Amino acid sequence: MTGVEMVIVLVAAAAGGAVQGTTGIGLTLVAGPLLFSIDPAFAPGPLIAVGLLVSTRHVVVEGAHVDRHGLGRFLLGAPVGIVLGLLVLTSVSERAMALLVGGAVVVASLAVLSGRHPRRTDRALVTGGGITAFSSISAGLPGPPVVIVFHDAPPPTLRSTTAAFLILLAVPTLTLLALVGEFGRHELGLTVRLAPGLLAGLVLSRWLRPVVDRAWFRPLVLGLAAAGGAVLVLRNL
Repeated sequence: MTGVEMVIVLVAAAAGGAVQGTTGIGLTLVAGPLLFSIDPAFAPGPLIAVGLLVSTRHVVVEGAHVDRHGLGRFLLGAPVGIVLGLLVLTSVSERAMALLVGGAVVVASLAVLSGRHPRRTDRALVTGGGITAFSSISAGLPGPPVVIVFHDAPPPTLRSTTAAFLILLAVPTLTLLALVGEFGRHELGLTVRLAPGLLAGLVLSRWLRPVVDRAWFRPLVLGLAAAGGAVLVLRNL
């Protein structure tokens, strides 16, 4: 990795960490397409691993707001998603994975931007948990499906419940990735390179939170994420 690429990695991780630390999602949406274009091994393992830092912070700070019922339903849907995601991850080419990651970012960003959300029923929660597990292990994109289902929850509940689920999802996911050879020494090294930028982004998120409620903030972030995903798709067609 060149010096310029290292700077890009740090900036991308800081931007993604700032958005995720502020809104509860955004690390992979913002940073994923750019990181994948530098080294495809950034997804899914390293992005999931550094995401644990953000999720742990939310649970420590806002753990009292976790919706235990919603969390339980998310976990019910996760096993099927993990198995299907692992099958996809181990059977597709690098080019196909780039298309998958880029396409998933575009679809997820537009889905959140559309404002069309399912009712928060038990079936929707279980389905959201399964889709989140699938997108997490196949493309390193865990947040949006859960956020779409849980959209009407208060911000602390949304952040803490999403974070708790992602922590419980990340541990078996990283274990399975290691067992199939998708999270080894190289991926661990990439995780370490992401950490400083991510931590800087978390610090920055303290000052960003006051602007989260402004109408332009989330559409701007998700619009940029969708553009990044589209570029990644176009580069690999």
